[in-house]
Amino acid sequence: MMKKKNLSIRSGLFGALLAALAACYMPLFMYFSNADEVSITEILPLIGAFAGAALLLYAILLLFARSAWKASLTAAIGALIATNYLYIEKVFMLLPVHLRYWHVVALVAFIYVHLAYFIIKVLKDDPAQTAGQVLLIVLAGLLVVNLAGAVPAIVENVSVARQNRAVNEESEDQTASAMDLPNIYYFIFDEFSSKATMEKCYGFSNDSFFHALEDLGFTVSYNSRNMSFATITVTANYMNLDYVVTDQDSSQMRLAVKADNATKPLMQQHGYELRFIGAGSSVVDWGIADNMIESVTSTSTTVGGKTIQDLILERTIMYPTVDIEGSGAKLAGQINTVFDYFNDPNHYDRAGNTYTFAYFESPHEPFIFSADGTLNNPRYFYEWENPQFYLNQYQYMSGRIVEAVRSIIANDPDAIIILQSDHSARWASFISPEDKVSILNAVYYGGEAMGEILGKSGVNTLRTVYGRLFGLDMPDVEVVE
Repeated sequence: MMKKKNLSIRSGLFGALLAALAACYMPLFMYFSNADEVSITEILPLIGAFAGAALLLYAILLLFARSAWKASLTAAIGALIATNYLYIEKVFMLLPVHLRYWHVVALVAFIYVHLAYFIIKVLKDDPAQTAGQVLLIVLAGLLVVNLAGAVPAIVENVSVARQNRAVNEESEDQTASAMDLPNIYYFIFDEFSSKATMEKCYGFSNDSFFHALEDLGFTVSYNSRNMSFATITVTANYMNLDYVVTDQDSSQMRLAVKADNATKPLMQQHGYELRFIGAGSSVVDWGIADNMIESVTSTSTTVGGKTIQDLILERTIMYPTVDIEGSGAKLAGQINTVFDYFNDPNHYDRAGNTYTFAYFESPHEPFIFSADGTLNNPRYFYEWENPQFYLNQYQYMSGRIVEAVRSIIANDPDAIIILQSDHSARWASFISPEDKVSILNAVYYGGEAMGEILGKSGVNTLRTVYGRLFGLDMPDVEVVE
């Protein structure tokens, strides 16, 4: 009797484990595949929700099956269907009939109910137990293999997080006594294309934008290029004023180098207060701000620009609930809020010695703006092959940039303003690698000409500006291809 009771407890625990593992397999797989870009903490709520739903389904099925083996196998299959639903729907969409989401859901549910009936009422305990054990071994084995591949990135992720905390908690003893130096406004616009790239790839001349900058006193370098079109590589080098990383370095190493950068101590040594303001999901870990001007989202994104939660939910039966439009409206609000900040005269300190860094994850996807600033249809947020959607957002950003710098100059005419992008548009098939590394590069130096920056890369432009400002010998460094 005791042996039978122990067997019942063991089979019950096995069933719970199988159901939970089946539900968590896909989110864990997605995490391991993006471990160098995201943190495990970002998927824990989804893992908890998925596992909880699978265990609830297991408990309900247990009431009907009276067998842990059968209930667990049925629950595991249901969990795998629910978490990988998008792939199943794509198979159904190949049929020569017009099907919508709810049609496919009904068909899948119909098939699952009949499969569940077969397992519970027809299948014997022994084959159900064998099938469940095989499924558990396969899922666990696949996760172990993927975990092994992700371990270096996970370890580096933890190490970088600790390092960044240490840097942020370190007392700032490096700040020099304040000197009478102009305020600095440094803008990075992610994926803002150069004039040449827009004319060649999009057939669009942005003369009104560049002429407006020049009329305001900017020196514009029309042929500046970077060595990479990977944001994380370019921005790490920007913040370090040198070519310290390449695309071959791990993502976490590049993030660490960006956070522990050369810009912050340089500014502090010359008495600058550092401020940060940004819009987008990549604004964290710049490691330069004494003070965050505006709160921004701190959710990591993957290479494609989506959060790990988006990537996971888009594959499940719940994908229609993913609020793409809501997230787009949120980002649009952030971008407009940051631009509005620079239009407010109360935000300017004429005393000098303030370094304001502003990062915009735009005109980078998602393409949320139409040219007039109204919100785009969410179905086109990631539409690269139709050039109109990137172009619309590019035009809107161009107008708002001119508006912001005009306000800065009106309120702080002696300021230094640096406008840069990390790369041009990248993901459309009609853009060549050469066109991708061409950048926006413009400098306002208190109304003085800055012909020294012409033709220079983003890194060497920064070295030229800061060398001139601080009287330092900062010669150009070789551009790493």
